[in-house]
This record gives sequence, structure tokens and C-alpha cells, in this order.
Amino acid sequence: MARSASSFKRSSPKFRPQPRILVICEDTKSSKDYLQCAAVYFRAHAVIEFSHCGHTDPKGIVQNALRRQNEYEKVYCVLDRDTHAGWNEALGLIGNKDKVQIIPSYPCFEYWLLCHFEYSRALFLPAGKKSPADCVVERVRQKEGLENYSKGYKGNLFLDLVGRLSDAHENATMALNDAADTQELNPSTFLHKLLDELNRLGKPEPIER
Repeated sequence: MARSASSFKRSSPKFRPQPRILVICEDTKSSKDYLQCAAVYFRAHAVIEFSHCGHTDPKGIVQNALRRQNEYEKVYCVLDRDTHAGWNEALGLIGNKDKVQIIPSYPCFEYWLLCHFEYSRALFLPAGKKSPADCVVERVRQKEGLENYSKGYKGNLFLDLVGRLSDAHENATMALNDAADTQELNPSTFLHKLLDELNRLGKPEPIER
């Protein structure tokens, strides 16, 4: 029996198209690999490009993000505060631009790793030749399974710690709340907010009819 012309019509999409987002990481290994694995885990269907833009200073990364913002619905810059001299200048470049958002960690990404194991708001300060970030890494290496951690970590950092993700989220949230109360950001991180966004992107949004 012949099919009617209407039967060949393509059905309307049921879900909203996922936005294009860009995540620019400061380092080429730890945070980049962690977030790439997180995107796969959450099945984030957006086109997510984890780009190391050749700059390790906050200002250079933010400038790169601003140049590329028209290609994406949202651009996230994952940055370590540590001892970067141009930090405030980088923040000033963002201004009130909604499309570019900084995901900072004070003093570094490794504080997010530490949140998987404990809640701590003890200051991380320079110690001899060690930067605040070096001191966090030293603390992370005291945790089970991360004794050999370094920026070039060979394992799958996200999957190695995913069983502690809810603890990390809770501890990072408490740290940010306390940072707001005390006006002291060291230590704290916004990485859980980016993880929430990746999780949201992995859940297609139905189109209301």
C-alpha cells in the first residue's frame, strides 16, 4: 500500500539542541584530563573543547577566551590563583561579559582534589621555595591512592576519585560559603560548579509542546 506524503515527513525534535561550550585549562594534564573524563562520565552531549591555548598566565588565557567567545554559547577559564601577578588584571578583562566565566581555584586545582578527602579552610601559604600550590600538592600526596600524584598524573584521576565526588562537592560548597563569610578565598574552589554544568549538559532538555 502506498504511503502518504505526510508519512515521509521528519518528526520534530524532542529535545533542545545542546549549546557549544569551550573549556580552557591552565595546565595540559591534570585539570584538563580530569574534566575531559568528567564530560564523558556525565555524557555531556555539547561540543566541548578542552583547549590549552599556549598561555599559562591568567591574563593570556582570558584574552584567548574573549577572542573566541563568539564561537560558543559559553566559555569557561579554569585557572589557579597561586601566585600569578596578573590575576586581578585578568578578572578585570571579564567585566560584565556573561559568555566568559572564570572557574578559579585558590590556590590551585589540587585543592579540589583535597576536597574529595577532607574539609579544610587552613591557609596555604608559601613555605621556603614552595609556592602555595606546591603545599597543596604535598598535602594531596598524603591521601590514599594519590601518593605519587603530580601534574603529569598517569591514572584516570576522575574515575579514581568518582566515589568521593559527593564529598568533594559538599566540602567545596562549604568552603565557598565560608570564604564569602570571612572574605578569605584561600583555600576554595569553584570547580564543583563546572562539574554541575557538565552534569546538566548530559541531561537533554525536552522541548515543551
